[in-house]
Amino acid sequence: TDGLKRNIMAASLTASQILTVKDIIQFDVTFAKSDGFLESTASTVRVNGVREVESLPETRSRYSLSTKWVHGLSDLSALNLSYRYYWDQWDVGAHTARVAYLFDIVEDESYIELFARYHSQSEVEYFDSSFSSKRTFMTSDSDMADFSSYEGGVFYESLYDDKEIFGIELEEITLTHGLVYGQRSNGLRLGYYQFGVGFAF
Repeated sequence: TDGLKRNIMAASLTASQILTVKDIIQFDVTFAKSDGFLESTASTVRVNGVREVESLPETRSRYSLSTKWVHGLSDLSALNLSYRYYWDQWDVGAHTARVAYLFDIVEDESYIELFARYHSQSEVEYFDSSFSSKRTFMTSDSDMADFSSYEGGVFYESLYDDKEIFGIELEEITLTHGLVYGQRSNGLRLGYYQFGVGFAF
């Protein structure tokens, strides 16, 4: 109701290099800066037994370095390995590793990706599960806690012929499905299904 604003600026620089006829490597550097209202309207903290809204600084700068290696196993399958190191202004440090196996079901029309992901991070300096007294900055958001997590899943993407719908010619139609399961060391378990549609017109 107060019209609180959040501004986000992000910049990324990516470079790739072909190593062999079967291998390519990619490097990425990303910077993002947020300012304004960075609290979550859904998050509260417990201060001496009483619930209050969380309070966070008005700026947050984030940085990450990542690399990805793609190795072709055959004309129809590939192995992807990636790693990212992340750090930010709020003293969070994180490591993320991902491995994926992709293979074509129908060449240039559909493929399946099987993946596993590991993530480990330190907590935001303002985090605690509860506070004995009020502080300038406080959060109990579990996304900002110290934890490690594991995820695994499968994605399927298929490409369809151009179609005309309601008089609009749609091209490069793709449908994607994803099924993911994961769990964190701080007790969170998650599972979700996702569905997406993409097209050009």
